[in-house]
Amino acid sequence: MIGYLIQAHANPAQLLRLVEALQSPVSRTWIHIDRKADRAPFETAIGARATFVDDRVEVHWGGWSQVQATLNLMRRALRDAPDLTHLALLSGADYPLSSPETLLDYLRKSGQEHIDTAPFPSVELKKPWSRISKRFVEGGDRGGSVKARAIRLLNRAFRLLPDRAVDRRLDGLTLHTGGSWWVMSADAARAVLDLVDSGHPSLALFRSARCPDEMFFQTLLCSGLTGRPIGCALTWADWSRRSASPEVLNDRHVALFADPDFRLEGIHGTGPCFFVRKMPADDADMADRLRALWRKPNMTTT
Repeated sequence: MIGYLIQAHANPAQLLRLVEALQSPVSRTWIHIDRKADRAPFETAIGARATFVDDRVEVHWGGWSQVQATLNLMRRALRDAPDLTHLALLSGADYPLSSPETLLDYLRKSGQEHIDTAPFPSVELKKPWSRISKRFVEGGDRGGSVKARAIRLLNRAFRLLPDRAVDRRLDGLTLHTGGSWWVMSADAARAVLDLVDSGHPSLALFRSARCPDEMFFQTLLCSGLTGRPIGCALTWADWSRRSASPEVLNDRHVALFADPDFRLEGIHGTGPCFFVRKMPADDADMADRLRALWRKPNMTTT
């Protein structure tokens, strides 16, 4: 049984299309709506197709709140459905390229945790040491309010201070970095929650790091939390524009996905693609076209 965990903050109609595509006898879906957004339109659109997490947080780009929202989703899903075997983290702008049944079959055969990882810091991935060595306060990167401007000034001041004692607080963990979206075993998810509940000394670092969603889960899984091998993530996005967000999917991308040989290839490894992002918010036809491509992907891994 797969538990789909979705973080969303806008576009109820788009979220509905995703939730409908994920419905299956072998899956359940849980949703976290950013506390800054009104949850009512999402509940009206989705109805009983998914479970909404009550323990909501205000999510800010680059902050621990993104991790906390994920932890809240994990905790609720495992509490509601102890028979889950895997959890898949998605954004509301994602869409599947295969059915839940096909994904579950692949996960059973792969025996891996699927998350993009690389040793941290990484020059190639443009993820510098300062992301964790300098204290960071979230909520200031995107916004023009007085509070946001004050937070930006505070973060500039923190960058002038000496580096934090990172290694001492890691307590045996080996830092890794990578993408935000993953599929992990339920056993791994329970181990993550156990570490959080234990008050591990690294939590103080991650809670005040920049972009911990690109370090926290990667570090725990690569530090042998479960002993399972690590495979690349199963989500594709087009970062060719080198901007702050992936390119919105268009006709060119649909043609790419239609190729029977299409698969994930990159610095994090190779493998089949099960999810794509970023879906256009107002294009229901795009979801129909992607649904028509559903097939058993090339499952060869290297």
